[in-house]
Amino acid sequence: MRVLAPTSSALLPPGAAATATPHVPGPELPAVPPHRPGLPVPPSLRQLDQLAAAADPAHRSADGAHPSTMHNAHYSNTRSQLAYALTHPFNSIEGDIRLRDGVLVMQHDGVSEHDLTFEQWATLVATAGRHMRLDVKEAAALAPVEETVRRLGIPDGIMTFNVGLGTPWFQSNMPAEAVAALRARHPRSWITVNLPLPTGPVYEYAVRVARRIGPERLGTTILATHVSRDAVRKLRGAFAFLNAWNVPGWKPIDDIDAETARLRAMGVNGMIDLRRRDDPLGSDD
Repeated sequence: MRVLAPTSSALLPPGAAATATPHVPGPELPAVPPHRPGLPVPPSLRQLDQLAAAADPAHRSADGAHPSTMHNAHYSNTRSQLAYALTHPFNSIEGDIRLRDGVLVMQHDGVSEHDLTFEQWATLVATAGRHMRLDVKEAAALAPVEETVRRLGIPDGIMTFNVGLGTPWFQSNMPAEAVAALRARHPRSWITVNLPLPTGPVYEYAVRVARRIGPERLGTTILATHVSRDAVRKLRGAFAFLNAWNVPGWKPIDDIDAETARLRAMGVNGMIDLRRRDDPLGSDD
């Protein structure tokens, strides 16, 4: 087993270790070391619990907050990434969920390591009062995800479900009827459908399906660096909200504020999640 140095005490506010009460369920998995500069050494579950309890209340997300108000931590699958998210001014935290041997874990793809279960992650994010963006990477994981959030008592109004649509080659793909049923079960949650590629035919398909489902609390996400005003107009005609994100390694964005203003002027009315190439949460580890 890899031996890691203890987490820097600079992560913990003064007195946090003495006042936080651990309640994150085990087991504690072997820590995944960070691979990007700026991420802390992986904390223990107890230390993460302390960070969540001491998280700045100024960045709590209101129940029912609109996607446009969200400053999102794009990756928080590992303990290092989640520690970074909890100690920076994010009011929304995103995680990728997969099933491994019947257990929900935080894992972006099929080969990356994981050191958090979904129950641990959800407990910590809820303790910190942040909005949860639940990127369900495998359709089979949806039912146990819903069971877990019900058992934990997490209100619909602080959750966004990211689900696959029109991607039959992905494990996350769901039929339109399943997306509509998900919304009926969680009427105050936001639902974002993930599109496979930022192209015209995909947008046309998404619009047709969205019109079958209905726009209420339904959105989709465009790739900021590869979208046109016409595409935004088309998608806004079928979805209640439109998010934007970028892949830092594809086409760098140096001026986040200017790009945000450009996207708002184009009609992007949801969450804008932009990262520079050197962002510690720029890519999954």
